[in-house]
Amino acid sequence: MTKYIIAILTFSMNFIAVSQTTSLEDLLNFANTNSPEIQNASIDVEIAEQKIKEYTSAGLPKINGSLDFQNFINIPTTVIPASAFGLPTNELMPVKFGTDYNSNLSLRLDQLIFSARYIYGIRAANAYADLTQLIKKQKIADFQEKISRLYYSILLINKNLTLTENSKEQIKKIYDYTQKMVKEGFLELNQLDEINLLLLQLENAIAQLKMNEELSLIQLKSNIGYPLDSSLKLEDNFADIVNSSVGLSKNFNANQTISYMLALQNTILSDLDLKVVKSEGYPSLSGFVNHQEMAMREEFNFLNGSLPWYPATVWGVRVNIPIFNSGEGKSKRTQKELSLLKSQNDLINIESQISALLIQLENNSKFSKMSLKNAQESLSFAEKVLENEIIKYKAGTSSVLLVSQAQNQVISAQQELLKKEFNVISSQLAINKIINQ
Repeated sequence: MTKYIIAILTFSMNFIAVSQTTSLEDLLNFANTNSPEIQNASIDVEIAEQKIKEYTSAGLPKINGSLDFQNFINIPTTVIPASAFGLPTNELMPVKFGTDYNSNLSLRLDQLIFSARYIYGIRAANAYADLTQLIKKQKIADFQEKISRLYYSILLINKNLTLTENSKEQIKKIYDYTQKMVKEGFLELNQLDEINLLLLQLENAIAQLKMNEELSLIQLKSNIGYPLDSSLKLEDNFADIVNSSVGLSKNFNANQTISYMLALQNTILSDLDLKVVKSEGYPSLSGFVNHQEMAMREEFNFLNGSLPWYPATVWGVRVNIPIFNSGEGKSKRTQKELSLLKSQNDLINIESQISALLIQLENNSKFSKMSLKNAQESLSFAEKVLENEIIKYKAGTSSVLLVSQAQNQVISAQQELLKKEFNVISSQLAINKIINQ
């Protein structure tokens, strides 16, 4: 009950913290405690640690006790030559050996003294635990990248929504001006219809963006384990990561990535598996001590402490020497040798792929920044064109059609800028993931 209350209080404290500050870092910290994905990764590590304990205990002393009780309804009978008792030699005499009631108390200690298979098995279990730690680290990196992309996509939608609403306000002003000019007879009604059509398109876009924002927030909450019925407002500045993006360090190489470490650990495990199989052909040594107390009675009186129990104690050792297994061991060794070769080839292949990926990420980062700069200049130019068209329109030297076209160019330039900004963010998130940040 106490653990349950503590869990509730911990969740509540995390919930309050996230409610007050909703930066990406806060959400990721919240997810580390509440996300089922992260929790399962931690559980896998704990399972591996318990496997080590399980395998280690196989080589530790084992003590077993037993209590046996027997009641002979009919005591077994054997026959012996009657001549043993001075009777005629051609006769047999039936004899019963034993008592009606028998009980046996036994205590046995077994200890593995030496086993090469056990030694390599312990090493393999520890190597597997290290592998699960790396897998957990990989899952966390993948999860954080997914949440970060979702987080910034929501900020992108929010920024897009703000830009679209601003465009709508600007077109609304032109609509009001045109409506006034139509009433005064300076412009035709069809020009007002053209602006109204553009307004309707913007309203539809705003409604779609709001729905997308809501759905993305639900998806974000679901992934981090956040209550779906609680509000969540993202207040980070969208431009922060765009302006602060950095490339890869010149000293960074493939050997520092989680993917390479995973492949290397798999190679280590394959090598240990091979050694475990080879060690099956080595002798093993074990020892035991057994002590027992026996009671034979004609009636059930085992609780009578004055009657004797007869002890018997023995100890010994056993050497198990594999001699011949009809080629089974050779086949198993060959399989493990081939598996090790595959792991080594995978390691070389992954190192090459990661090196190529690092070059690609660096190029993508540079290209996305260059494309962003061009998109910013294109938007600035489109806004100047629109501003000039509005001035000319109010002066009577332009038309609603040209103003609408200029406005559409601004909207297109804004969408292109948002796309390029998100490309910069995506490149940075990919870099952050591969350098394990």
